Amino acid sequence: MRHHPIMAICAVWAAGALGQIPNGPGGTRNGTPPEIALRPVIGAPYSGEEVGEHVQTQADGTQVTSILTPTKLYRDSAGRTRREWPLGGNGAQVAIEITDPVAQDKYTLDTVNKVAHRQQLARKLITRTETSEEGTVPRTTTVKLGHRTIEGVLTEGTRLTTTWPAISVVRETWTSPGLQITLMGKSTDPRNGEETWRLKNVDLGEPPANLFKPPREYKVVDETGEFTITRGARR
Repeated sequence: MRHHPIMAICAVWAAGALGQIPNGPGGTRNGTPPEIALRPVIGAPYSGEEVGEHVQTQADGTQVTSILTPTKLYRDSAGRTRREWPLGGNGAQVAIEITDPVAQDKYTLDTVNKVAHRQQLARKLITRTETSEEGTVPRTTTVKLGHRTIEGVLTEGTRLTTTWPAISVVRETWTSPGLQITLMGKSTDPRNGEETWRLKNVDLGEPPANLFKPPREYKVVDETGEFTITRGARR
């Protein structure tokens, strides 16, 4: 696989980027968390559901549309976050991640076996640079799209175009400065197709405190490497 150059300052990561690998045929495989510290967003609680779709155009011009796995998102006033998404198509089993940027801990809950897999995050911020095989540097342009109210929240729009010699990738996002989250976005990549996503059913109230810690009956297991939560399996 060819990698194109991307430079990122890894100061703030979304909860969805913390080492979780998408559902496979047997469950969810979880990698080690990234070597970065998370900066909590204080005093901006919310909850909502992220939905989206991916459209891939085939060589003959036909389009294949797939629905992205819906994910419920929560954040409390201390900056702790929770993500929930179904394991498998019937939604009978749910994967849950709780990230505490104050304690720098992440919990992945096995709801069948009642196990909370705990991973420790890094204690400091780092800067990471990724370069392409060719060593080329892309050209980026940014266009401000103004303001838009989405789900009752004022957002600012930005269109970022990243151009390499052979392709251009366009990413459009509508982000709330106050909440520091993206409520709607679209990514267009000639290699991978078009992906759109949005946050719906947004509630700016404080979520229940018990959502941000493992239930008392769960066994906490400290993890230092990869682990797998197997769908429907009871040990």
